[in-house]
Amino acid sequence: MLALLAPNLALGAPRSPDAPKVDARTPPLPPEYLVYEGEWATVGYHPAARERVRAMLPQLDGMRARLRAALGVAVLDTVEVRVAAIALEMAHLSPGDRVAPGRVVAFHDQRLVVVAAEPGGQGDDLASLVAHGLAHLALEDATAGRPVPAWIVEGFADQSSGTASRERLEALATAALRRETPSAEELTRGGGAPWAHRAVAADLVRWLGKRSEGRGVAVFASSVAEGSPPERALEVAAGATLPEIERDHRESLARRFGFAPVILLAALVWLVVATVSLARRARKARFTPRDEVVVAVASAPSRPRRPERTLVARASRDPEAGVVEPGIPKVRRDGGWHTLH
Repeated sequence: MLALLAPNLALGAPRSPDAPKVDARTPPLPPEYLVYEGEWATVGYHPAARERVRAMLPQLDGMRARLRAALGVAVLDTVEVRVAAIALEMAHLSPGDRVAPGRVVAFHDQRLVVVAAEPGGQGDDLASLVAHGLAHLALEDATAGRPVPAWIVEGFADQSSGTASRERLEALATAALRRETPSAEELTRGGGAPWAHRAVAADLVRWLGKRSEGRGVAVFASSVAEGSPPERALEVAAGATLPEIERDHRESLARRFGFAPVILLAALVWLVVATVSLARRARKARFTPRDEVVVAVASAPSRPRRPERTLVARASRDPEAGVVEPGIPKVRRDGGWHTLH
């Protein structure tokens, strides 16, 4: 009855597919998996993913530090991360053989993040996928496990980790140009273009993070943890009503991805292309190949040429030179005559 009378109070359902609630124990790691024991994180990974995991490990502390700064509370005291070689193996590493919808899934009650190390279609690297899963756990820590709209959970995870950032920018630009930015109610209901909804959700969380003197997400999480409905927590964090939040966010998108920025960007691109083209032409003219120079000289208008001078060898009249054979000139040098060859 309460949800029917005030539908916005039920914004917390359903849960994000990347962060399901599962009442089951975590299965043991397969014996062939390697284990890294950190100060607060334990990472078990398939030997085939060793190089990628080793490159990701130094970034774990930075991930937790950024999440704590965004949420304003100490989160992620202990976490286990499991890295499968391929996505098909993720179910065997998850509680209840849970089949993950993508390449990352987080289980808050088990303090577990399961990811797949295989390259995906979106090009997200292993570090961004792990950061995505940690963001799910951190937000649930900060909100004391209370219901939060799935689009906010997913938007916070995308924005914090940078997953699918290129696709997100493309979807935001398309939504802004078409003026089809979904509202909070449409984001809650789901449906429509999933990439557009996901992109707008992440950008709305980014916009919220700049409110309340840069503590918008932290204020929202603390308000939810104290028992405020998600809609009210949004309004408190943004300092505006929900319609005003949607209007201000649409205006922000229009300024960033509207018609004028696109025209300006296109003009800048054409200016760069023209500059590069002119520079190439100038360089080509400066370093013209020799055969082109010969052709250019040959095609130039001819001028009257002076008759070429020829050297004519004359026979010596000196009697000491002896008989001079025709066509063989001689010269006098060092007191004697010498034939020129």
